[in-house]
Amino acid sequence: MSPIKDGDSRRRYQREWVARRRAEFFAGKRCVDCGATEDLQLSAREPDTIVRSAIWSWSKTRREALLARCEVCCGECQRRKLSEKRAQHGTRRRYEKGCRCEQCKAAKARRNRAYAGRHGDELAAKRQERSGVLSNRVTKRCARCGRVGVQGYLPAQDSDGAATVICSNAAACRNRQLAQASRRRDTQ
Repeated sequence: MSPIKDGDSRRRYQREWVARRRAEFFAGKRCVDCGATEDLQLSAREPDTIVRSAIWSWSKTRREALLARCEVCCGECQRRKLSEKRAQHGTRRRYEKGCRCEQCKAAKARRNRAYAGRHGDELAAKRQERSGVLSNRVTKRCARCGRVGVQGYLPAQDSDGAATVICSNAAACRNRQLAQASRRRDTQ
């Protein structure tokens, strides 16, 4: 227990104590990459090492054990290292950021297979419901563009006076019609 009884004074003392320990460690040290002496931080050499700011309040033996697995870097070099680490190919995150290389595609596929393994029954039920197999919702086909779905349609009549439906979004329907006409022209 700290000899200081007042909470604010104790917190201020602890902040100063931690800042002194940190300053003593970084005194006379330079960035291992660029040699800078400003904005120094700890960087883990091994990927499984986690460096926390609480390290400065740890016991000397525990702190030194972790510091032995770290190197000193400036803030700029630390940010560069982290961005390079995040930019590695073959990760799902990289795929979701837009990379479509074979490594990232394979990582995304592995993730999808693992997810399907855990939630396979739920996914199959959702797919069947969307296709109308388990649903009491009726799928409809737009008379103008041919879009199939369960919502977003307006009642209409075709040229023979029979009841039909059309898309509620006329602009999207027109764009689909134009795209279909373009595909037909391209195939002819």
